[in-house]
Amino acid sequence: MNEKVLEIFKLCERLAKLLGDKEAIADLKILLIRHPEMFESKEEVKEVIERVVSEPDIIVDARRDENYLVFKALKALSETKMGDVIIKNQDGINEIFHANKKKISELTRFAKKADNLIDGEDAQPSHPDENQVRATGISSMRSSIIDNTIPQPPKESQATTNALIEEMLKMQESISSIPRASFFLKDDTKDNSQKEESLQKHKQRFKKQ
Repeated sequence: MNEKVLEIFKLCERLAKLLGDKEAIADLKILLIRHPEMFESKEEVKEVIERVVSEPDIIVDARRDENYLVFKALKALSETKMGDVIIKNQDGINEIFHANKKKISELTRFAKKADNLIDGEDAQPSHPDENQVRATGISSMRSSIIDNTIPQPPKESQATTNALIEEMLKMQESISSIPRASFFLKDDTKDNSQKEESLQKHKQRFKKQ
C-alpha cells in the first residue's frame, strides 16, 4: 500500500510573503524515493527541509511560466553540502515537490551571481527567471565566499608592511625638515658680500690715514 507521509513545514517570513502562505506541505516518502542516494530516511528529508525553508541563505525565482509560483530555497548545511528545496504554489497551496542535497559549490555559484541581481527584503523581480536571486540576507555569506576565494595577506605580513610605511613617512618628515642646499648657498653668498663690503671700508679708512 503506497501511503503518503505528509508533513507541514513553516516557511520563513520572506518565503511566506513570496508564496502567499506561511506553510508548505510535503510528501516525505515521495521525496525520499526520488533521492535515495542523498537521504537515508524520511526523518533526514524532514530535517533538511526544515533547516532550508526556515532560514534560507538564497531564494531563487524558479518560475518557467506564469501559471503558478515556484521558488528555490538554498542553504549551507555543512562545509561540503547545501540543501536545495523547491516550493510551488498552485491554486493557493504551497507544495514542496523537490528536496535534495548538493555540493556546497552550487551555493557559492548562486551567491557570486547575486552581485548582478536583486537582493533585499523589498526586492521585486522585473521578470520571472529561474536563475534570478530574489533572496536576501546573503551579503555576509558573499563576503565570506569572496574572502575564502581571494588570497588574503597574512596578518604578520600586513603588520610589517604598515611598520615600513610608517618608518618611511618619518624619514620623509626628517628630510623635509632639513634646509635645502640653496639656503646654505644663499647665506654663504650673503656672508661673502658682507665681508667684501667690510674689507672695502677698511681700505678706504687706511687710505685716509
